[in-house]
Amino acid sequence: MHVVLPMLLELFKDVMIQVQQGEGARRVRTVPLLSQLTMQRDIDGSTPLHLAASLDWWPGAWLVSERFKHIWPWSKSTATLLLDANICSAYQPDSKGLYPIHIAALADNLSVTKVLLERCPDCGTLQDGQGRTFLHVATRPGIDISSRHKVARYACGQPKLSSVLNVQDSNGDTALHHAINVGNQVVFNCLIRNPKVDLSIPNKDDLTPLDLSWSKIRRSLLYQSVSLFSYWFYFKQQQP
Repeated sequence: MHVVLPMLLELFKDVMIQVQQGEGARRVRTVPLLSQLTMQRDIDGSTPLHLAASLDWWPGAWLVSERFKHIWPWSKSTATLLLDANICSAYQPDSKGLYPIHIAALADNLSVTKVLLERCPDCGTLQDGQGRTFLHVATRPGIDISSRHKVARYACGQPKLSSVLNVQDSNGDTALHHAINVGNQVVFNCLIRNPKVDLSIPNKDDLTPLDLSWSKIRRSLLYQSVSLFSYWFYFKQQQP
């Protein structure tokens, strides 16, 4: 994908096609071919940008860039190239309601997350079929045990993303609720240190993050982690 994509984009950048619209497909209009290709979905409803968001940067890309500078612009990632072709693809959900930024968060792909937020700042507030933002999704434990939760760390440290910190999903849970639910101490620590995070928001079960942390004690395999969560909250609330 990384090698072929720049070539295809260069090849088809000026190609126009006719598409039929309206009832009975009687209306015809001319549109760029790339705008159509970048919005094509697979069986899961994913677009090419969804796929790019799930992949890390190809380690050998610089070799291709050096050999074919006129075709492969090293300064641009796959996600950037796709957004250049059709920025609307950033707002296309898959069949589960997940947008490309959610997929990037699931893959802990910080580079693509940054590209999406820089090119489409309002992507940060997009909510999936369950009302989750990319930060909710980023609280999930990584598939790889060495996952560093780069996306969550980045989101917690960016003042411009403060509006995302306390967004509630369809169950009323914030990202902090999610971190406690899954026992993700790394993301919890990032969130709890941010003064913009509201500790008093209740979910639909009327549980604040503190209530939820106490409810996990003795009923979770992550007893020690969740207990630590509760102590964190206790001392946090004691501070003036």
